[in-house]
Amino acid sequence: MADGLADSSEEDEIENDSGEEAEVVPETQPVQGERVIPSVVEPINVARVGALSSGTPDHYLHLSLGPMNSTNAEDIPSNYGLTGEMELEVGLKFLTKDAAMLAVKNYNIRRSEEFKVVESDHTRYVCRCKLFGEQCSWMVRVAKTRASRFWEVRKYQGPHTCLASATSQDHAQLDSNVICQHIFPMVQADATICIKVLQGSVESAYGYKVSYKKVWLAKQKAIARIYGDWDDSYNQLQRYFNALQTFVPGTIVDLQTRPYYVGNTLDRESVMFH
Repeated sequence: MADGLADSSEEDEIENDSGEEAEVVPETQPVQGERVIPSVVEPINVARVGALSSGTPDHYLHLSLGPMNSTNAEDIPSNYGLTGEMELEVGLKFLTKDAAMLAVKNYNIRRSEEFKVVESDHTRYVCRCKLFGEQCSWMVRVAKTRASRFWEVRKYQGPHTCLASATSQDHAQLDSNVICQHIFPMVQADATICIKVLQGSVESAYGYKVSYKKVWLAKQKAIARIYGDWDDSYNQLQRYFNALQTFVPGTIVDLQTRPYYVGNTLDRESVMFH
């Protein structure tokens, strides 16, 4: 898709409904400085209400709100920003594997260090310094157990004891996912923002010059997060038309498309709206 297309800046729905209600003004305003005694409000007999509304399930009238106010530390992820400025430590929790990966990447990018992924699957994420065993002992193991819904740092050996291993203008871990996280607010505010501006922002934040292609890919990911994937959106449109014809008899749908070309080559797996 063209770069100028509004990037799904991960996410945005704006409602213009103000939701304001008319102010209720009492017939008699209290005199300034006068003490106002609140009126007595009689409690509602829940049992009686339940008796009158025999169709209301009992559990609707007896709710336990305790879990909503739980402050158990095991129920919340750690307050570790994804900027990578803080030191990693055992016990840090992340809501998803992607969040843990971004934190590890940012940590190393900020310190001009590079690492290798040793293990990565649906239950673990293990990384070691690129110079592990020679000049450095840095490593981190993040895992997810059945007993927890979070990804937690289970083992950590740090900080790095080697000299900075990333000496080029770019960084191996500064990929499109990390860049997407950084530029997302800018794309969300203006989906037409040019790649050159985003490149400058990344360089200012990380100190590395990243390629045009890498930033372009990151912007496409940000757009997809905001507006949804193009293929999924197209498929959802067809399902919407089918539902419309089913529930609104007489509805006529005329979806016209035209061939899609990549350069001078016909892409037989894609079409464009006419």
